[in-house]
Amino acid sequence: TEKNGFMYINKRETPAAQEREALYPRLLEVNSREFRFGSLRYDENGKKHGTGRRTLGEEVLPRSHCYTLEISFFCSCDPTTGVPVPYTREDYGHLGRCLGETFLDFYGLRPETSSSQKGSNPFSL
Repeated sequence: TEKNGFMYINKRETPAAQEREALYPRLLEVNSREFRFGSLRYDENGKKHGTGRRTLGEEVLPRSHCYTLEISFFCSCDPTTGVPVPYTREDYGHLGRCLGETFLDFYGLRPETSSSQKGSNPFSL
């Protein structure tokens, strides 16, 4: 059983484009205890070609970033001990807040980072 959260992302043609595609998941790992960047999956499976993520990211809006986020219904693993910790409603709510905060970070829109600290993101490209 998969634990924690992970993402499928689209495989890009150049290393720079691939790094840009992976930026949101990198930021999400910084913001969320429920998500692990190391579990990121680059998907090129031909059977998944008709999915929304693949269609939007490759054909309709090729400059867009489309992701599939999957979260365990079972538990997460404590990053320091590796002990399984059952998810609660609060944990899912926390992840939702982290997704929003990461979106703001990705676009440099958080009030505390948008003016004086803009461009100080260690993951910015």
